[in-house]
Amino acid sequence: MKKVRYLLYIDILGFSNLVKESPEKIAPLYHEISMMNCHSDCDFETIVFSDTILISNIGMPLTESHHTGLVTFMCEFAKHLMLLLQGSGIYFRGFLTCGEFERYRLGATECFYGDALINAYKTEKAINSIGLFLDSNCARFIRTFDTAFYDDRILFVFFTQNISWLVKSASAAFPVDPILLQDCDPGILIEEILILEDIYHKMTHHPERKVRDKFVIAWSFFSQKYGVFVQRLVENDFSPRFICPEYDWEQYSAKKENFLFPSRLNPERSGYVITFSLNDGDRLEFKGPMATSVLTALKQRRFTGLCEFYEDVSNFGDENGAKEILYRVGLALGQSRTGGELEFDWHRFEKDVCDGLDLPSLGLSATFLSEISLVEGLREMSFCGAVDFEDGGPRVIVAHQDSLIESDFLRVAKRIIYWWCR
Repeated sequence: MKKVRYLLYIDILGFSNLVKESPEKIAPLYHEISMMNCHSDCDFETIVFSDTILISNIGMPLTESHHTGLVTFMCEFAKHLMLLLQGSGIYFRGFLTCGEFERYRLGATECFYGDALINAYKTEKAINSIGLFLDSNCARFIRTFDTAFYDDRILFVFFTQNISWLVKSASAAFPVDPILLQDCDPGILIEEILILEDIYHKMTHHPERKVRDKFVIAWSFFSQKYGVFVQRLVENDFSPRFICPEYDWEQYSAKKENFLFPSRLNPERSGYVITFSLNDGDRLEFKGPMATSVLTALKQRRFTGLCEFYEDVSNFGDENGAKEILYRVGLALGQSRTGGELEFDWHRFEKDVCDGLDLPSLGLSATFLSEISLVEGLREMSFCGAVDFEDGGPRVIVAHQDSLIESDFLRVAKRIIYWWCR
């Protein structure tokens, strides 16, 4: 029986030029792709090869609400990728369609084919823009995202739901009452404005006419839909203050404007390595609580910056070959563009972690060390991973290697990041 599925086809634009001119960006790009929330959803399958991402549903939809849910999640996956790539200078074009698509493994061979794949490939290549586009055969199932016709059978999908709500609620009359902003998410609104700013900048400043034209078409969708709001954004250099001058936008914009990400531990930065030790017998009991306690303490302290973590195993030297396990957490504060640093209570963080671990019952001890004499050696010998944090929340997993603590630390961090970005 032929299997009809929804298929999201995503093409990373300018990939050949990246490989030739900026190969150092390829690994971070694949890292961001690996962070897409589609990978953690058991109802979907994802294939990544070269500059292409294919996402399809596993089960067959039986009801209209099931169709609607699948289309909504596909759009959410594409939106998540756009947020992950924001600020990287890398863009994509996606096409969502519905049709015959087969995928299975034959030994070590990944097999996938079908009319939906051929249709998506040909259609996506013919679209002269960026962003997500929708086949008209999927249009009746889209609910939470606005659309606009690209041509008679292809629709452009707006990822800017908060802007859409604000423009409709304000009736294009700005400034608005601060009370109106209570019904939207100003933090996400800022993210959406940054997307528009990036598109506008590429439309007006990219050196290649062919590339500029893609952004011109993308910008035209927003300009036609949002009218006066888009004009005011341009006039105000994409500052949101014109929306509501008395609103405290700094609580959101400071995160984007003042801090440099990703930060790095180095001798010139304010940072420390905190070491937690235990006996080998407590190792398996310790690794889960350690990850949770560190993440909880970082949230409580509203940490902004980079967290690196390391794992060491050393022998006590006795006849039984007993081992000591050292877990080290390195923290480097985020830094403002003016050179100033955020404040952080290092000792309070250490106490929060120890309290969360109930150290006496686990037989652990903690020491508090400066990073300067340790960080380079730790990276060479025992590096496990690094996560960027913003206001206590993990936002980007920068790097990782296999270890016991890494599996728990990143598992918890990935789950938080997933829900943060949904």
